[in-house]
Amino acid sequence: MGIRVQPLLLALLVTLAVPAGVSHPAGASPPLGGALPGSSSALYKKGVELARAGDIAGAIPLFERSVALSPYSCLGHYGLGKAYLHTGGKLDLAVKHLRISVSLDKGFAKGYFYLGMGYYLRGYYIQAIHAFDQAYRKDYTYIEALYNIGAMYDLMDNDYKSGLYFNRYLRERAGDEELLFQ
Repeated sequence: MGIRVQPLLLALLVTLAVPAGVSHPAGASPPLGGALPGSSSALYKKGVELARAGDIAGAIPLFERSVALSPYSCLGHYGLGKAYLHTGGKLDLAVKHLRISVSLDKGFAKGYFYLGMGYYLRGYYIQAIHAFDQAYRKDYTYIEALYNIGAMYDLMDNDYKSGLYFNRYLRERAGDEELLFQ
């Protein structure tokens, strides 16, 4: 396959990637940096906008379509799992999608953090501890994970470990004065 074929293949791939009903002006191509309308990324972004505006019920179908279009989308599963967490009644589905999210991106600290929240809400404190620990290990700015680990140990009546994690949280937080004024 020579160099001359590659631009043709790229044009073919771009043409095939455009969903039905989406057209571009003659000679124009879709924006390469942005998500195509109807794409998994665009659906995820729109779902995030709705969720941030407080419309979780409206965001869920968009996240579901995002995952249906791209089952290997870490963010699609993350958005869907987090939205399910906010509904309260779909905790099993929340945990399922957050687990998929972190399996697709092992370094995704936010995914581990919210997976920990899902486990906590289900009453699975040991699993929550492991998920919060992974969130903190992946991103040391997630000091809230330390607090949550302390809270899990407190719920399990382990005062010693609870105290260790609460103190570690306070030490980590001590240098962050801006937290005091939020």
